[in-house]
Amino acid sequence: MSKEDLLWALSPMFTINALTGIPIKRYASSRSNMIAACNFFGYTILFCFSSSVALCTAIAVKFYEFHLDLAVIVNLFWSAIILFTASLSGYVHFLRKYQVTDMYLDLSQLEEHSAGIFAAKRIRTVVKIQSAVLIIHTVNLIALTFVSENTKEHYSFFSLYTPLLLFWTTVHREQEWQFYNVLFLLLGCVRSANEKIRALLEMETSNPQKEYFTRHLPRLISLLLDSHNIYRSAERIYGVPNVVVGLETLLSLSFLLYSIVDPRIFKYGTDWNAATMCSSLFWMLSGFFILAFVASANYQLMKEVDRTEKLVIDAMLKVEDYPVRRELRLFALQLLHTPFRSSACGFFPLDLTLFTS
Repeated sequence: MSKEDLLWALSPMFTINALTGIPIKRYASSRSNMIAACNFFGYTILFCFSSSVALCTAIAVKFYEFHLDLAVIVNLFWSAIILFTASLSGYVHFLRKYQVTDMYLDLSQLEEHSAGIFAAKRIRTVVKIQSAVLIIHTVNLIALTFVSENTKEHYSFFSLYTPLLLFWTTVHREQEWQFYNVLFLLLGCVRSANEKIRALLEMETSNPQKEYFTRHLPRLISLLLDSHNIYRSAERIYGVPNVVVGLETLLSLSFLLYSIVDPRIFKYGTDWNAATMCSSLFWMLSGFFILAFVASANYQLMKEVDRTEKLVIDAMLKVEDYPVRRELRLFALQLLHTPFRSSACGFFPLDLTLFTS
């Protein structure tokens, strides 16, 4: 990995991946295969244990309901649902780690073929900020875990899910930032292609410039097609995490509204203070803001592709040379059949209409 290339810029994200047990590597060896086998076994055991704890927590609440108030029951069910969904999302991400590796390698090759369209230092700064936010989220969840432990000192069984919830939630937040990074990089790629198309349109239709046009147009077509393939790959990889973050956001906002009626949702032990309230709100709203970032980036990418279609149609009207117009017509057909529109496994669209529907 050379300095100031795309993989170097994303290396802080890859480091966090490795710390959570999902490393992204280019090459495999006999030793790495053995480590991968142990890693798979450990993740499988951890996922099964997390799922059983979530299920048993939800079932066991029924046997303690005679001395548990409604606020505690709501908190326990809420945590059990999030633990199961987050662990499912993290385990699916672990199973698809080789697809993630291939996707980022394709992105780096896309940069090389496009003569460095990505500003590596800028991307590295963005990834470092995301890593810092993820660390703050994890520290906040650790603090909230210690506070909530005091309320369950008589129900030791329920405390089993707290460290598991901490781990899987961290993995899940990491996945969403990864998906945002893919959308952000593809947005820069499409913007670069649009700038090149505009530059070609500004040329006269003289013979040497026509040759320049016909020489660069296939590269732009290939660039947009490769970008669409990466986009679809990311949609498949991060489909389950997007569904989970949508579910978590819906639950969090529902319980936030419920806390207006019953403020004991944010009451730990015998005390209620602003610090625990802010910590809980930060955890609840973090999923909403990540989902907003993802939806916004996806919406901007869709709009940029729409601009590409308009530019190609304008080029078809301005260019008089028949072979060039034929290439532009094929380009327009390609854009028509390769839309940049994503959804979370078909449940809801990942654009700004998600917050207005």
